[in-house]
Amino acid sequence: MGSIGKVCFDERPCQLLGDVYSPVPAQARKLKLVDNEYSRQGTCCLFLAYDIDTGHTIVSKTRKKKDCADFMDWLEKTHYKD
Repeated sequence: MGSIGKVCFDERPCQLLGDVYSPVPAQARKLKLVDNEYSRQGTCCLFLAYDIDTGHTIVSKTRKKKDCADFMDWLEKTHYKD
């Protein structure tokens, strides 16, 4: 893998949303129709580590210190052993 420069890390909470009504597909000269009503399907947290050569992501159900620490531990052991 060689040496790395800087690794950027970010996390983002996300809502998981579903359609209440099925969208109507686009037709010739007509746009796809989507209703603005949605159902909430829960939440998750996206962890992202990025360097120039690669990007690694993990989705977690919670957003706790342990989740962040587990991600950093996994990233180091899996991708940056050196």
